[in-house]
Amino acid sequence: PLKDGVIADYRTTEAMLRYFVNKALGNFRIIRPEVMVAVPAGITSTERRAVIDATMAAGAKAAYIIKEPVAAAIGANIPIGNASGHMIIDIGGGTAEIAVISLGGVVTSLSVRVGGNKLDAAIMEHIRKRYNIAIGERTSEEIKITIGSALYLEDKLTMEVRGRDTISGLPKTVTVTSEDVTDAISNELDAILSALKT
Repeated sequence: PLKDGVIADYRTTEAMLRYFVNKALGNFRIIRPEVMVAVPAGITSTERRAVIDATMAAGAKAAYIIKEPVAAAIGANIPIGNASGHMIIDIGGGTAEIAVISLGGVVTSLSVRVGGNKLDAAIMEHIRKRYNIAIGERTSEEIKITIGSALYLEDKLTMEVRGRDTISGLPKTVTVTSEDVTDAISNELDAILSALKT
């Protein structure tokens, strides 16, 4: 129900949030919970309102919004209250959040619609072009986690990958290297790097 860090399907998002609230509190709850939701730093006011409305409709007493880079900084034990600046890069499923945090707030931020899902899609496309086999999202993510690397490694990692041959339609196994992954995701990483430099 969420796409690129924002709500794509309101009803399903509401149902998902209700499920999470019920799972966290159990069936015997006396009070309605206060919920904090992490959102991309570059979210619009309309998207922000939709998140609050969906959270309230899911059974929350109050909904608070926290920007993802701030939540990431707190999770990484960075002293965000200090006067010194800290740059945070939070690469999620749909977006990459880049922010400079100082004195407890976001000084400047940039949100790029490049995340784990785009990296997976790039790996799928590269393997289809290079080896003529079609693989699924789950296999693509497994490749990324197991042998993925942003830079070329001296000792190449390899992995056996099964997929469907795009020409014959039959199952086929190929050996994919970490260099394949580096080639596949380089364009996506360049987009994150250019945003980082900006």
